[in-house]
Amino acid sequence: MFERFAADARATVVHAVEESRLRGDRRVGTTHLLLGALHDPVVSTTLGVDLASARAAEAELDRASSGRSASTSTCSAGCRSRSSSARRSVRAPGR
Repeated sequence: MFERFAADARATVVHAVEESRLRGDRRVGTTHLLLGALHDPVVSTTLGVDLASARAAEAELDRASSGRSASTSTCSAGCRSRSSSARRSVRAPGR
């Protein structure tokens, strides 16, 4: 079935699998798919967030959910602003 995907979709899934492995995750989820899509410069430009900023925002969310202080974050205010903007832009219409 994977062969039936368009080339861009296949590339996104391949990058998502790589992102999952880089993070030490056993499964590929929506976060990995977003990071995989951000490997494409057109997607990154359209969403207004680059791969490094999205990775940093995800790391910040992981630290926050694990109970670690947000003050130990390497994510700058600009990083948070861009990641918030990206999350708003990918929400389904009408939400």
